[in-house]
Amino acid sequence: MDGCRLEEVEAVKHFIDSVGGTPNIMVGEEAVLHLFRVASGIESEIIGENEILRQVKRAWDQSLQLGKTTPLLNELFRHAIMVGKRARRETGISKGKAGYSSVALQIASRLIGGLEGKSVALIGWGSINRKILVSLCTDYSPRRVAIITRHSGSVMLDSTSPECEVNMISYGDKSVDNEFDAVFIAVKGYDVDPYYYEKARVIVDLSTPRRVPLDWRRSKVVDLDRVLIEVRSVIDERKKWVPLVEDIIKDEINKFLYRVALRKASEIIRAIEEYRRALSGGNPEVDRATRKLVHPIYEAIRLGLHGEWSLDSFIDYIYNEYLRRVEGERNASRLPSIKA
Repeated sequence: MDGCRLEEVEAVKHFIDSVGGTPNIMVGEEAVLHLFRVASGIESEIIGENEILRQVKRAWDQSLQLGKTTPLLNELFRHAIMVGKRARRETGISKGKAGYSSVALQIASRLIGGLEGKSVALIGWGSINRKILVSLCTDYSPRRVAIITRHSGSVMLDSTSPECEVNMISYGDKSVDNEFDAVFIAVKGYDVDPYYYEKARVIVDLSTPRRVPLDWRRSKVVDLDRVLIEVRSVIDERKKWVPLVEDIIKDEINKFLYRVALRKASEIIRAIEEYRRALSGGNPEVDRATRKLVHPIYEAIRLGLHGEWSLDSFIDYIYNEYLRRVEGERNASRLPSIKA
């Protein structure tokens, strides 16, 4: 941002070093706008997703822990998080489930009257089923969850809810109970043995290509295409709210920049007061004369915050105007000599 101190520049540099690659560097109001848009969810691949707001907060928390923030950056991120919450509270930008894993669970739950108290199996342990497991443990209360994978020894479950009891099953082991109400399949490079899904009431096959025929016996089979249709439908509804979110962002940018300008103006006022007291040197007459000078300056600061000034040019104007008036008073022999 314009007027950043060295600490702020160093904080940005630390972030760039941590993420690697070649970042798209933004400054000033453009940087504020981008952060507010990201926090509001309108820059996400899945518009309105809530995870991005959590990521913004985590990034800020990590910077706080590393001691890489400044008062200005703290104020910026605090405001960005507030903007993200306001956008979601006052619009439908995050309405409905739009993530593939959440929609897949929602469809399965709808088809069998809920997943609460049900037995669920996840076949494959890629990114899709990892997300499904987290959502399943967070939003539902299944009676039993089994992960069936060829790499059961390397599965990490630290991101799941502690209330979700998970059993690991090595793919190929047919001694396990295969009475599953719902089975989610997301595998690559191999076919799935029907043993693991032959008794399921609903099968959600997110593999490409699909591993289970849509007309599989008496089971209800959901493929990736059906999930995508529901995802697109939710996203299309969310897109209708983007203009209103942009209005909220515009309003909040004005509020934030005003607060930054007010803080800068307060710093200038303190500097002028210190200068005025030093100038008076304890002389009551000079003190009264300089006090009379600063009142129109403070009024100009108050009015200037609502004007078209850039912050730097406005501060320069205020300081130079004060020096000009003091010098005018000195030339009229009403004040002692000063060094500007």
